Amino acid sequence: MSTIQHLANMQRRGGASASSSGSRTVLDLDFGSTPRTSGKVSAILEGATVGDTVLASLLAGPYTGKGTNADEFEMDAISVAGRVETAGAVSIYFTSNTKVKGHFNVEVQRWPS
Repeated sequence: MSTIQHLANMQRRGGASASSSGSRTVLDLDFGSTPRTSGKVSAILEGATVGDTVLASLLAGPYTGKGTNADEFEMDAISVAGRVETAGAVSIYFTSNTKVKGHFNVEVQRWPS
């Protein structure tokens, strides 16, 4: 089992994070104004370095301009993954079974490499 799979399983079970040195950040990301089923969004992530382990999780609202929209979170089945591609920034890749647009909250956990 990979480290990311293990961390995801721990999070689903409500377990502790794997490392106390990991940092958590909630990002309000704009997936764009044109509905689409996949894409990439970049965001500033202070202290991030290429090679860091990143776990991204979509959070149920409130979303900017949408209210809580917990039903959108459940119905669209949006998956997210993160990767540090340049120092100080993270790329969030998303896929969905339906076309989505607008703002979503994504929690990013980062562990130094």
